[in-house]
Amino acid sequence: AEEEGNGAETIIKQGAADGVDYFFGLHIKEFTEVGTISGRTGPQMAGAETFKLTVSGAAHHAGMPHLMGGVDATVVASEIVLALQTIVSRRVNPLDTAVVSIGTFHSGTRSNIISGQAQMEGTLRYQSEEIRELIKSQMIKIASGIAQAHGSTAEIEWGQNIPPVINHDWVTSVAFKAAEKVTGDPKKLVIVRGITGAEDFGAYSKHGKACFLTVGVGGSYPGHNPKLVVDENAMPYGCALMVQVALDLLNTEEPDE
Repeated sequence: AEEEGNGAETIIKQGAADGVDYFFGLHIKEFTEVGTISGRTGPQMAGAETFKLTVSGAAHHAGMPHLMGGVDATVVASEIVLALQTIVSRRVNPLDTAVVSIGTFHSGTRSNIISGQAQMEGTLRYQSEEIRELIKSQMIKIASGIAQAHGSTAEIEWGQNIPPVINHDWVTSVAFKAAEKVTGDPKKLVIVRGITGAEDFGAYSKHGKACFLTVGVGGSYPGHNPKLVVDENAMPYGCALMVQVALDLLNTEEPDE
């Protein structure tokens, strides 16, 4: 589940989603009043793909960095990290969603040895395949180009790719009406912009007509923080909404597209 899982993809591959007309899911939303339902039509959450980038160097004495052609994996990799930031700022339309982030960076073995290898891992985020391919192609060009300029090499291994969550217009409209029934307060339904978090529920939206919303759970810390405490009073809202959406989808005729 979520960014590092592929349970949805597994369910689809096993055929459990065959013949399913609609998919609906919920996620918690911290810093938000309990019971508030939020979402939007179209891109709700970004697609995400992980990567590992390895830079080769030539390990030698740190006191004599000019030896072995001066190929320092730490220096080369650091330059690559900075250059990768130009993909989003200069190659992607500012109105499109795109993120390139480096999460880990490891290089070298000792303080007096020039690094022979550097590795970094990160994630890219996107809402369209066009942007995804643009980011990946530019990453390859930047990494290989900088490495070559320093007499080094750089290789990128692509990891798991989770497609973006795309909320179907009509299914989402049914879910919004269901949310108003459940909360009894139109102000508890909030239309929001899409976010760059990822969720393997996106596999369902790629497979069929889907909607993925969030339910407010209060809290004073962000998600993925060990200090986050979810207000359990939000649970009845989430459970009731799941039931109401299912009933309304079954009892509402979908208009012709």
